[in-house]
Amino acid sequence: MTTSAFAEAGVRTRPEGLPSLTLFPEIMAWAKKRILQPDGPDAGSPFVLTAEQEHFLLWWYAVNERGRFIYRRGMLRRMKGWGKDPIGAYICIVEQNGPSRFSHFDASRWPRGIPHPAAWVQTAAVSREQTKNTMTLFPGMMSPA
Repeated sequence: MTTSAFAEAGVRTRPEGLPSLTLFPEIMAWAKKRILQPDGPDAGSPFVLTAEQEHFLLWWYAVNERGRFIYRRGMLRRMKGWGKDPIGAYICIVEQNGPSRFSHFDASRWPRGIPHPAAWVQTAAVSREQTKNTMTLFPGMMSPA
């Protein structure tokens, strides 16, 4: 857990370490072939997450020994320019099309994912105008695959 006034008050700011079981490695392998950098000098190349974004998603897709998600809710709050819109679009694409739901444990007892059978993905913001920031990224982020 990070040290902050919130942590001292008993509010959990983020989990320590890494989860022992998570769907995210499979999701990341899937995404590297399908989710693209939407703009800038690397536009069209595979989308690259920052270390902090990877840490967030490792925990976002963490499961327990029964394959159930450890967390049912989460919040990502960061300053302007951190990359909330691209990571939000990334999560939406994964939830719509990727192996975002637990399927089974493989022979090495690692969790495997499958696409959601009836995905319904919504994104929200304080204003409708703010959702456009995320929504305009989809065409550039989705590869033909």
